[in-house]
Amino acid sequence: MIFDFLWRLRGTVSVAPTTANEAVLAEVERLLIRQGMFIARRGPENLSFTAPGAGLIGRNWRAMIMLDRGRFWISQSAKGRRLHYNLRSFNAMMFCLLGALMFLAVGAAAEGIARGLAFAALAFCWLYGMNMLLAVIRVSIAIRLAVRKARRRS
Repeated sequence: MIFDFLWRLRGTVSVAPTTANEAVLAEVERLLIRQGMFIARRGPENLSFTAPGAGLIGRNWRAMIMLDRGRFWISQSAKGRRLHYNLRSFNAMMFCLLGALMFLAVGAAAEGIARGLAFAALAFCWLYGMNMLLAVIRVSIAIRLAVRKARRRS
């Protein structure tokens, strides 16, 4: 989809040649369980998860609280093995959009539709944008730490 970059978080992490795929996916699975996610599918080189409820239920200090589903997989290329991830925060985006609509209604009633739209845009950018910025940083750090733990355990 054209705009899926708004609710998708994608990335890769290099995996050491001495680290087994099973060890990497086991650490990622432990990370997801600690974050309150449900493991939907687990294969020898991939892992999928979903979040309970709407994806926004739980303790808000967790790095992956914004995510409602995702997939991890390991691939081999000429540059070596890499852990890829494709994570979704669509429910969080819809929740923030609902909050922005509230600002639109209040702003439009108080100062007109143009001001209401400005308030709504500002509210959405602040609510969703700042949360996604934090998620990009915190999620990538958490995934890298999980891969490092797997390397130490191997």
